[in-house]
Amino acid sequence: MKVEIVTQYPAWYFVFCVLLGLLYSGIAYYRHKKNSEIGRALMIALFSFRLIAVSVLAFLLLVPFIKTINTTLEKPVLILAADNSKSILASGLKSADVNAKFLDLKAQLSEDFEVQFHSFGEKISEPDSLNFSEKTTNFSLLFEELEARYSNKNIGALVVMSDGIYNSGQNPVYANNLKHVPVYSVLVGDTTLRKDLFIKELYFNNITYLGNEFPIEVLVDCEAGKNEKTVLSVAVDGVIKTEQEIVLNQLPLTQKVMLKADKSGMHKITVKVKALAGEKILINNSREVYIEVLDGRQKILLLSKSSHPDVGAIKTIVESNENYKVDVFQYDNFKGNIDPYNMVVLHQLPDDFAQTEQLLKKITKNKIGLLLVLGTQMKYQQLSRSNFGVQWQNISSGVRSFNDAYPALEKNFTLFSLTEGTKEFMKDVPPLKVPFIQFSVPGNAENLALQKIGSVNSGLPLISFYNLEESKVCLIAGEGFWRWKLSDFLKNQSEVHFEEFFQKTVQYLSLKSDKSNFKITHKKKFSENEEVILDAELYNDSYELNNSAEIKFKLINEAGKEFAFVFDKTADKYRLNLSFLAPGNYRYEAKTTLGAKQYSKQGAFVVEELKLEDISTRADVSLMKKLAEERNGKLFFLNENAALVKAIKERDDIKPVEHSTVEMKELIHQKWIFFLIAGLLSLEWLVRKRAGLK
Repeated sequence: MKVEIVTQYPAWYFVFCVLLGLLYSGIAYYRHKKNSEIGRALMIALFSFRLIAVSVLAFLLLVPFIKTINTTLEKPVLILAADNSKSILASGLKSADVNAKFLDLKAQLSEDFEVQFHSFGEKISEPDSLNFSEKTTNFSLLFEELEARYSNKNIGALVVMSDGIYNSGQNPVYANNLKHVPVYSVLVGDTTLRKDLFIKELYFNNITYLGNEFPIEVLVDCEAGKNEKTVLSVAVDGVIKTEQEIVLNQLPLTQKVMLKADKSGMHKITVKVKALAGEKILINNSREVYIEVLDGRQKILLLSKSSHPDVGAIKTIVESNENYKVDVFQYDNFKGNIDPYNMVVLHQLPDDFAQTEQLLKKITKNKIGLLLVLGTQMKYQQLSRSNFGVQWQNISSGVRSFNDAYPALEKNFTLFSLTEGTKEFMKDVPPLKVPFIQFSVPGNAENLALQKIGSVNSGLPLISFYNLEESKVCLIAGEGFWRWKLSDFLKNQSEVHFEEFFQKTVQYLSLKSDKSNFKITHKKKFSENEEVILDAELYNDSYELNNSAEIKFKLINEAGKEFAFVFDKTADKYRLNLSFLAPGNYRYEAKTTLGAKQYSKQGAFVVEELKLEDISTRADVSLMKKLAEERNGKLFFLNENAALVKAIKERDDIKPVEHSTVEMKELIHQKWIFFLIAGLLSLEWLVRKRAGLK
């Protein structure tokens, strides 16, 4: 600590303070006639008392400060990050032995560094010891978290102790965080090449449809077992559906298996490869996944007055999504049953007014979505007589001409969102043929696009969404959007923008609103390292949220064992956190009573087992070495703690950082100054009184 006194004036001003003290003291004591009576020594003492007191008082007028400089040395921070995932012990290492090595290294480094110990896997934590229970290994998360925590610290080095096996996040060699920090990698695990056959990856669709065949691609790999034979088997809910002999001649080997979806619901698919002779590690010879079989696609009915390119464009673009199936009929050939359909597309209207009325009545009765496309072949007087929600002006003589209208997108459209690429695409599409007549849509309508005639925005709807009773309606006020599909392909070599516009329109119209009073929402699939959380909503008869009632919840596992829970109440809803559940299929029943009415819900979900840490068990020397070399460090093995500590201590660039803090205090606020001046003047006064001086 360094202390000095400073002022805002030059230091030589202090000479004037002393001169003032000498002048004032000299007047009182120099050649005074009483001096001889009190003695020379006492006179000098009194002279000094006054000189010091006056000089100090004068110095205080210069507003002096006491400047204190505190200097501290910050030890370099050395971060020790240990892999806490399951794969560390897969090669036969014991948890106690690995923990002892970690703690020994920490103790040795603590002598010269501030050691911060972290474990990583699927999350970053600061444990006292390691339990090697993490289900995944994410190096990216480690580097991101450490940079956020220690961005303002003097980081000397990062020591990463791992087997180099990662299965989440990006390759750590290419991580951009903490690039300036040297990294020392400590390889943990067995690098011996042992015979090990394993399922490296499964490729499949999460959803398929009842009655369909669906593929599963199995990527099989093997260490030290090339050209041997094995048997690949696939079971559905424990029943083996297929077995195939495969030869491990080209590794990794991809095998495609076709399965039949013959029962709806969530199904467990178990893929196994038969162990090779002499193979010791068997946990990675099987994988389990879950596939949901739906009881049919969303069915869409497309009715048209005649053949038209728009009809073909709608069918192909909608059916590019396997969730939808489109049935196309002309009005003359349609039998009139729309009950199996989730949505109806009317491309123009039939000439038969009775048929139009019947269709509209069934659509609103079934509360299904409607896409109405206007065109040049329609009888608009007939449309004005039907309650499609469109009001026409002066329609009695019909529509005699049509305009070319371009879409002018509305910024305030909220029913669904389009990407910026699609919005830009729709600004430069060919025009639609729209009727040259004034019309309006219901007040609750949201317009996706208005009609732009030439460069003038007419204010008339071109693509509008509204409700007709409890049916959702989209009105496209013109024909010819097949040209949009063609334009998208010519400009972008794909139909991605036209597809997005139409798919989102169909998705909105075909999705029925859930108006039930009791709802439970949750994911269909959870991972075993993920908390299972369910949300619930309860509505009264006025459809207002109400959480005054208690919701009882019964969870049933695959073995039929039941567990009882009660939902927690939030602000106006409910939430139930089931925490972490064992892998498997779960069913549930939820019951509640609001007033005199009882409500119940049933459902199911799946908790998937994570076996990512079991796929590959041989330590990755190459990755750990490259990780260290790319960041100005070096690779060491678990039993080389002493060499690692020596290498870090010998680095010249890992040094303590000196921090200085300056504290300024006004001298006049120091109490000892007051007591010094008061003491000197009081002492002078007492001596003068005793000596008889005035």
